[in-house]
Amino acid sequence: MKNVFNQLQLLLFIISLSVIFTVTLLAEGTRELAPNANIVIDGNNTNDIAALHIDNAVFNNFASFGNSNVNSRLHVHIADPLTEGIMLGFSGGHTNQTGGNPPQVNFEYQILDPAGNIVFGPILVTNTNARINNWSEAFNGPMQLNGTSGYDAMEVTAADLTSAGWTTEGDYYIEFRNLMGGAFLIDYWDITVADFSSTTVEEKKGRVWSFNWAFFAINDFGFPERPFNGSFYVCAPDPQNLDAAFITEIDFNGSGFRPAAFNIAFNSFGTLNTSN
Repeated sequence: MKNVFNQLQLLLFIISLSVIFTVTLLAEGTRELAPNANIVIDGNNTNDIAALHIDNAVFNNFASFGNSNVNSRLHVHIADPLTEGIMLGFSGGHTNQTGGNPPQVNFEYQILDPAGNIVFGPILVTNTNARINNWSEAFNGPMQLNGTSGYDAMEVTAADLTSAGWTTEGDYYIEFRNLMGGAFLIDYWDITVADFSSTTVEEKKGRVWSFNWAFFAINDFGFPERPFNGSFYVCAPDPQNLDAAFITEIDFNGSGFRPAAFNIAFNSFGTLNTSN
């Protein structure tokens, strides 16, 4: 039985750096998690892909509709719902397949306020209406901030964020659903928080986070050949000062890490000796 379990771990290439999700992991999108425009995989020129891995039970049903597990939610921190908004976009969805041209899926997403009220969506995303079409658009971010090299972002306004009555600082969250049911992947994505209170829109970094991310370095060139080159910022509480925190960057770029599907999470105390 132990050998079967070990083989399952190897097959899925799960990396779980913690089983107690007490530390915030910050990320924004393709720019941070798939930073390279040019990499070579088995002689093939391509770009990085770090797909969101949605609603797979093996990976804690990350960011799925109705998931009550707060550790597996995709959070967006809003400091002031009266002045801030969210700009976001996603490429079309697909299922996991080793090799090219995986089956495409249509999906919906919605945004909920900290009290659990739906304040935006559901929004249908297909491969014909997707806001993001390629790596470059996702990397460059919203054209509303960065010009025509980016993508035309969906805008979630202060009116949307406060539509159910929430008007103070809090953590909103985004949920996704495959219209055909089951797990799916979103290769390119961007979630940007901005302050719209002045004529110059100001991007707010470090607002997108989860206790337990689920990603997939997709198997388009075989299993598992695609590297993960992304980076995270880990926000860990300072036990000596509850109003402070330690921010640490974890950078996989050039590490050779080829995980296929994986969760990533951290705790606040490091490793322990279990005497095993």
